[in-house]
Amino acid sequence: MQVHGVPETTISRGRIVWADGKLRTVQGAGRFIPLAPDSQIVFSSVDNRKKTMEPVRIERAPYVPTPQEEIPDANANIVKPRVAVPPGGASSIQF
Repeated sequence: MQVHGVPETTISRGRIVWADGKLRTVQGAGRFIPLAPDSQIVFSSVDNRKKTMEPVRIERAPYVPTPQEEIPDANANIVKPRVAVPPGGASSIQF
């Protein structure tokens, strides 16, 4: 079994900076990190996110029903008496 996950929320320094697919920034809260153009640090995570969001086809054997397969009725053998009682219980008032 393989499980892949994608973060829904990112917290940085105690603040939510990514949630619901939107970047939430505050001016002056970030810092400059010198990176090369098309840096693998950034774009490898973007590529991984794209790969995990793509649907994957699962190959299965085709289902062929056989004639002897029969689904039993779960309520076939249960006999219940029918009782007419008003909501809230039976009344003890006689007219």
